[in-house]
Amino acid sequence: MQDDLNDGLAWAVEQGIADPKRVCIVGWSYGGYAALVGAMRDPGLFRCAIATAPVANLVRLYNELEWSFFKNLNRDVYFEQDRGRLRKASPYHMADMLGIPLLMVHGDRDAQAYVQHSRDMADALKSAGKPFEYLEIEDMDHSARTEAEHTKVLEAWDKFLKTHLPP
Repeated sequence: MQDDLNDGLAWAVEQGIADPKRVCIVGWSYGGYAALVGAMRDPGLFRCAIATAPVANLVRLYNELEWSFFKNLNRDVYFEQDRGRLRKASPYHMADMLGIPLLMVHGDRDAQAYVQHSRDMADALKSAGKPFEYLEIEDMDHSARTEAEHTKVLEAWDKFLKTHLPP
């Protein structure tokens, strides 16, 4: 799916819709995961990345799904119990490859993509000596539900984009 995002960007640049010097990959939830992967795997395509409520470590996610009612579907069908493959596809294990400015935003009460994914990602980036920004929003779940939460997320995005994309 990451290749599809990159192909879509190439098409938009080719059509004159996107300026390749002003592209930031931004996503929430799965899109946050994709933004992290793009920042690690394909930094030459993007000026910056914003990952909101991302999963950062697929091995952790695999273990988190142990309790799930859909355990067999989620773990065995989708993940195929191949932890090596999960590790290779996890931004957490690619932290040393970060090549562009990154903002991560996560609610501390996220019940879908646990906040520990972003906390662990932040620790991995610190250990790798990579600069990044991290905003953890108190009492926010996986989605912003209040006006105050929406405002915090959008203000953080706005400030980051104004800083990292040329006019």
